[in-house]
Formats: sequence, structure tokens, C-alpha cells
Amino acid sequence: MQWGNASYLHALWLVAALAVFMRWSAARRRRALESFAEPPLLPGLVVGLSARRRRIGAALFLAALALAVVALAQPKWGYRWRLVRREGIDIVIAIDTSKSMLAADVKPDRLTRAKMEVNDLLGCLQGDRVALVVFAGSSYILCPLTLDYAAAEMFLKAARVGVVPLGGTDIGGAIEQAIRIFRGSEREHRAVILLSDGEDLGGKAGEAAKRAKIRSSDPTERT
Repeated sequence: MQWGNASYLHALWLVAALAVFMRWSAARRRRALESFAEPPLLPGLVVGLSARRRRIGAALFLAALALAVVALAQPKWGYRWRLVRREGIDIVIAIDTSKSMLAADVKPDRLTRAKMEVNDLLGCLQGDRVALVVFAGSSYILCPLTLDYAAAEMFLKAARVGVVPLGGTDIGGAIEQAIRIFRGSEREHRAVILLSDGEDLGGKAGEAAKRAKIRSSDPTERT
């Protein structure tokens, strides 16, 4: 048997304490009556008062109180199997590591703030694979698709200005890198998250985004 809220079962001790108190009270009342008159005279003095009915009423009251406590604890018998299907998605997070990301207009700076947001996202994922790409004038895979979010967080710490030697902001190249990561993925749903503060100096972001959309909708690109 399982309990939905077992903490309520502690109240059964109160029911037991109440039973002890009621028994003591009944004994005290009986002793008080016996001190008032001789036992042979008591039935005539307490006409209509039945000790048996009192005991039955007290027992029923305590039983109802105990059952109420058990009901609050929500007992459950048996079990039921339920198949839950969850299909995760593949996510590529591309982080701009160009020098402009050191600007402190967003505290502590743009790159650190972006990494904090990615950390928050990793803490919310369940069953979704994630990959990290860093880019500036070119792009590199920092972490391949993985379900190991702790490992992804470790790689994320390595994202810093200068990790990509070529300066610039090639957003199109970062999207192309994401497309290459998605190749071979059997998951139907994919997403690319770009974190950047600059314009696409390579001038290919629009074309790369269109190619990514076409390939994500083409089933032949998943093999």
C-alpha cells in the first residue's frame, strides 16, 4: 500500500491519546458516582443513563475520527503501468565570442551574460540533446550533441573572447556549422539558438537560415 500524504498518519497518535483521555474520564465519572451513593442505589439514581451506550458512542466516534485521518493520508492500493512517450529535440546553441562581446553595457559583460542565460537553459532541459558552437570570423564546435548537460556546462566555461582566432561576426558560418551538426540526427525537431551582439559581417546569414529550414523539413537530410 502507498500513501499520498503519509504525514497525516501522525494524527493517529492524537486519536489514541483522545481514546486514553475518554477512558480516564469515564472511569473518573464512575468513581464520582460511586462516591455519591452506594452501588446498589446507582441504577435508580441515573435512570436513562446507559454505560453501554456511552461506550458504543465513544467507540464509534473514535473509529470515525481514525478513518478520517486515514482518508486524509490518501491510501492507494495496487499500481497501474502507463506508457509516456517523450520526444526530445536537438538544439545547437551558437555563441558569439567576438571582441565586442566584452562590452559591459550588460553586467558583467555581454558574453558572460549570454553564458549565464545558456546555463539557465541547460538547467531546464529534459531529454533534449544540446550542442555548443562558438563563432567570430569563423566557427567551431565546442561541444557535440549530448544529453550530458554537466559536460555541456563544462565546455561552456571555455567559451571566451579569443577562443576563435579570426575576428569578425560570421553568423552565416555559425548556422552552417549547426547544419553540419544536425546531419545524421534522427530526431524530427531541431532548433538553432544564436547569441550575438553584432551584424552578420559575412553577409550569408539569410541564405544559411533558408538552407537550415529546408534541410530540417527534408526527411532525407536526417539520414
